[in-house]
Amino acid sequence: RKYKKRLTIICGFLICLSCGVSFINFSFSHTTYTGVVIDAKDNYYLFSSKLEKLYVYEKGHTYEIGDFLTLEGEKTDLSFAKLESDFDFKDYLNKKGVYSQLNVKKVNINFQNPLRIRNYKNNVLSNYSEDTQSLVKSLFNSGGGESEIRTNLDVMHLSRLLSASGIYLYLFLKIVKYLLSFKLKNKHSDLVCIFLTSILLFFTFPKFAIIKILTLSILRWINDYLLKKKFSYMQLLCGSAIFFLILDYHLAYQDSFILG
Repeated sequence: RKYKKRLTIICGFLICLSCGVSFINFSFSHTTYTGVVIDAKDNYYLFSSKLEKLYVYEKGHTYEIGDFLTLEGEKTDLSFAKLESDFDFKDYLNKKGVYSQLNVKKVNINFQNPLRIRNYKNNVLSNYSEDTQSLVKSLFNSGGGESEIRTNLDVMHLSRLLSASGIYLYLFLKIVKYLLSFKLKNKHSDLVCIFLTSILLFFTFPKFAIIKILTLSILRWINDYLLKKKFSYMQLLCGSAIFFLILDYHLAYQDSFILG
């Protein structure tokens, strides 16, 4: 009981500290920004420099998550046109903690991530039909082009739900665990599921739904087989939620955190 009380006090202090930090404006205007790519899409990437996240538009770029760059350019406020009932891209970026865009004039590559995962994913997807590519991108990358399957999912409001909640991965792991139960003990089948989720995360990082599932799977395995179920699932869930919010309070605004 004494241990839990101390843990509660520490968690409460960290939450208050993270909330206080959230009100501090780390935005500064420079001409040169040095930092790392934290997310990369086909036509843009997100860049983190000195505690600030920036949106950089560049069509057909080849940058990957983990690339260490020095960018020269002008920083401006985000400005995107929003049509009625259309996707609000500015709000989407704000919920990720991105409030400014950088109009880049010059790029210096200080270090390149040797694992060019985005190029590999595009090469793999190119072997499939347009409908299949759209569906896979919709589930794993929160994107995707126009297709009949994607349109039907959007009409039923299922695309965002499936992608953000990670329901598809839960179902897949349940099926895998059931099949493995015929040959392996639960302890070992759970390890196999953790391994498969780790591989998937490697190709979809930084998708939070999969990060969350992997983290909870590891915590549950440790709790069940090493700590002899010392903590309940709700305690593990709340503990991991607090941990993620301390790392990035913007997660509280994202569907992948709430729905999960």
